[in-house]
Amino acid sequence: MFLLVIYSYGERTVKGVFPSVHMAKKFVLTKMRREVEWSEPNADTGVISADLGDGDINIEPGSLNPKK
Repeated sequence: MFLLVIYSYGERTVKGVFPSVHMAKKFVLTKMRREVEWSEPNADTGVISADLGDGDINIEPGSLNPKK
């Protein structure tokens, strides 16, 4: 499970939960209509990020346990 999260002006907004990184990237391209340059996954956290100009967008590994 992966979370698509936007960080803009000090706020964190979860845009969706996806079963794969590919589906999260496709959502950004087709639904949000944004072409972005994705980073390689962070070795420690697994986060993939991109610059939106007015903020950052991340694909973050999520947990199936909603309490975490």
